[in-house]
Amino acid sequence: MAMGGRMATKRSKRRGNGEGTLFQRRDGRWQADLTVGYDENGKQLRKSLYGRTQEEARTKLDAFKQQRGTLRLDRETVSGFLERWAAVKDRHVKPTTMAQYRYCIDKHIVPRLGRVKLVELTPVQVHRFVGQVADEAGASTANKCRIVLHNAYKQGMRWQVVSVNPAAVVDPLPQKKREMRLWEPDEAARFLDLTQGHRLYALFYLAMSTGLRRGELLGLRWQDIRGATLSVVQTRVKVNGEMVVQSPKSVKGTRRIGLSTDLLTVLERHRRGQDIERASCGPSWHHSDLVFTSEIGTPVDPDNLKRTTYRLMDRAGVPRVRLHDLRHFHSSICIRHGMDPRMLADRLGHSRASFTLDRYTHLFEEQRQQSAISLMDFIPIKASTDLGN
Repeated sequence: MAMGGRMATKRSKRRGNGEGTLFQRRDGRWQADLTVGYDENGKQLRKSLYGRTQEEARTKLDAFKQQRGTLRLDRETVSGFLERWAAVKDRHVKPTTMAQYRYCIDKHIVPRLGRVKLVELTPVQVHRFVGQVADEAGASTANKCRIVLHNAYKQGMRWQVVSVNPAAVVDPLPQKKREMRLWEPDEAARFLDLTQGHRLYALFYLAMSTGLRRGELLGLRWQDIRGATLSVVQTRVKVNGEMVVQSPKSVKGTRRIGLSTDLLTVLERHRRGQDIERASCGPSWHHSDLVFTSEIGTPVDPDNLKRTTYRLMDRAGVPRVRLHDLRHFHSSICIRHGMDPRMLADRLGHSRASFTLDRYTHLFEEQRQQSAISLMDFIPIKASTDLGN
């Protein structure tokens, strides 16, 4: 019987659904076929493997199924596949990223789409799902869930367990940029004046002077400060209630930052204060090389730091801003003093100067408006003030 230009001369015993079939071609080779997905019309898509012998073809088929996780395509659900995908991703991404994936999966995707068969999820369903999450938790969360689905199905296509990605044709929702709240110079001065006697004064001064992220501040060690240079090599963040140490946010996040004389003085004063706390605490002190610790040497808890910062802001009579907004405050100072966007991007750990330009567009625009120059300020020419001449 002819089959697509070939003759099947011998067929093995039929396997169960999802296990594949084996048969011998007219040219003598053995062929193994397996269903790997369905197209947009519901038609089966087949994967063919070949061997000189029946055993070779069967070995290739078994290896292929093992690579795909031996999924039963006729039964696999979105929930089941996401569990498999998450287990693999957990070995390749940072704990903070994995926590975001797990939140999207457990909180939003599985409750709404978990029971849908993996190969039957449609773009229309994904579009409706994104809208539902946006109504409940906002556009930002909805877009993150869409990205999780997109990435999972993209990997599924690489594993050849699905042939289409239903999230690929669903556009992300527009998001409003989070408002950037910047202190005026006099407000920053009031806050620093009020906190000079506080044990974390150096943390606030360092944040305003360098633009370090919160995790970078809490992960900073004394060994990372050499002379007038600070190296950002690790961050300390909270994931599922536990403090974890990880590498910076991006490759560019690992960077070196020059320190001013006044900042070095503040850090040295902080170090002496930490030495006094260590001596007072005695054997109860938790030894580490961290620059910023609790009163007993343990790492600073981000939630406690947030509460302390807001309390100090209230006492200083300044608007409450996030610690991350002090990073923006530092950026505004750099821009207003004419720092090149590429240099600022390097200082902040941004991957591209274009991102820095986009992030601080309004500040750079102010700089452009102040950048007009007059030749008369630089060249000794005699210019006529008469517009008619």
